[in-house]
Amino acid sequence: MSKPASTPRLTVSLSPNLEARTRRLVATGDYQSASEVVREALRLYFRTRDEHDRKLDALRSDLLPALEQLDRGEGTAFTAEEFLRWAEARFEEEHGHAAGQG
Repeated sequence: MSKPASTPRLTVSLSPNLEARTRRLVATGDYQSASEVVREALRLYFRTRDEHDRKLDALRSDLLPALEQLDRGEGTAFTAEEFLRWAEARFEEEHGHAAGQG
C-alpha cells in the first residue's frame, strides 16, 4: 500500500496584526485553519494580480497604436483645458450627466 502524497509545507512569518486577524478568522469559524486563511488570501491576491495584468495588457494594446500615430506626426495637439472639455463631453455622452453630478 502506498502512502498518500503529502501537501508541501511552507513556513511563513506574519506581523502581529496579521497573525491576530488570521487567528480571529479561525476562531469565528470563517476558516478551519490558518493555512486555509493564507490559501484564500493568496488565491485572492493572484486573481487580483491576474486581472490587473489583463487590464494593463489591454491598456498597452490600446495605447501603443496611438503612440505610433503620434510618432508619425498624425496626432492632434491639445491644451489641458481643451482636453478637459473633450473628456467632460465624452463622459456626458457615455453617462448621461456631467462629471461630478451624481
